[in-house]
Amino acid sequence: MENIAFDEAGNEKADVQKRTAMGRFPVTATMINKDDPDETTGCMRLVLRIQEGVEAFMQRHYQTIKAGIIVCLAIALHVFLGFAIHHDFQKAQTLLILMIFAWIFLIYYHGIKPYLGESMYSNYYAPFEQQLLQVWNLWSIHWGFYILAGTAVAIFFVVDTWNDHYRLVSLLGLFAIIGFMFIFSKNPAKVKWRPVIVGCLLQFLMGIAVLRWEWGKIKFNQLSDEIIRFLDYTKNGTEFVYGFIAKPPNICGMNPVLAFTVLQVIIYFGAVVAILYYYGIVQWCVKKMAWAMALTMGTTAAESMNSVACTFFGMSEAPLLIKPYLEQMTASELHAVMTSGFACVAGSTFAAYVAFGACPIYLLSHSVMAAPAALAAAKLFYPETEESHTAKAEDLELPAGYALREDFLKGAAGVR
Repeated sequence: MENIAFDEAGNEKADVQKRTAMGRFPVTATMINKDDPDETTGCMRLVLRIQEGVEAFMQRHYQTIKAGIIVCLAIALHVFLGFAIHHDFQKAQTLLILMIFAWIFLIYYHGIKPYLGESMYSNYYAPFEQQLLQVWNLWSIHWGFYILAGTAVAIFFVVDTWNDHYRLVSLLGLFAIIGFMFIFSKNPAKVKWRPVIVGCLLQFLMGIAVLRWEWGKIKFNQLSDEIIRFLDYTKNGTEFVYGFIAKPPNICGMNPVLAFTVLQVIIYFGAVVAILYYYGIVQWCVKKMAWAMALTMGTTAAESMNSVACTFFGMSEAPLLIKPYLEQMTASELHAVMTSGFACVAGSTFAAYVAFGACPIYLLSHSVMAAPAALAAAKLFYPETEESHTAKAEDLELPAGYALREDFLKGAAGVR
């Protein structure tokens, strides 16, 4: 006779009393409703116990396991670096440089800054910065610097164009553009010449380092080669996925399809930048470069960050980094944001140009030189006449990534 009963969830179950022929004691068999997903029987109970044990072990020793995985990966990476250096030192230089920067970063941010950062800033850096600003604000010092810098540039031009004075025509064109922007400036009497002069000087020095300095030319060539190698990884993936559509045979004048070649490079680059953004690497680079630009040119932190970010993201996405501060920015700062966007080439566009066969060293030099020049032009054409609320870089917080998979998909789709 079956005794019908119900459990707490309302599921029906029947207890059947059976006396086996082999034994004396009754055995109670529980018939479990198959519609109950929470009930486990048989081997699944063993699986559940193992699962619960593993989860409990992971919770108790999470930090130890995490540290062990990181140590194992670090050891494997250093072993790989050693074999790479032994095999071909030239090809291993990039990885070696990245490893050195990684160690400097770890030592400073995890070994020095948490314990000595505040004392070093208050006892050494802050007084030095204050004294430096006091010296720079002296009329004779900063105008003397401008005169010496202008004299050095003039001497260089005279020596460099001694046998070909026609090359000075482009210099006259630069002065003509500066004069045009000064005449039609929003407020010529309020123009601050520090960002204009320093911006043009930085552009000139970067051009010299890239195009005329032999060591700088070699290093920029190596950097451009690494960029090409990095972007060429896309070809391996597209050829594997799309086959002959991405790399058609050399017959009947067939060419690769644009959507399966160049556009894949844009997707790949955007996804990689999104991953770096999620881990905070892009934000750190943007803040440090913006701090250096603001220190030398005297521009505010928000417009400097946008100018640097345009090199990575382009005109449409770079202002989103400073979106919380757009309402606080002055009209001159907003003009600088627009000018930097039109002057710079986005990273995805850079990748597309390289995929089309453009020389990466000239594109790279343009991306580096355009940022200070754009701020110089913006501050000349629309000088600052209001008090800025975004002057200090330490007061600005760039938004962090939400989730790795989400940022990866948004970067691949070109959405921020």
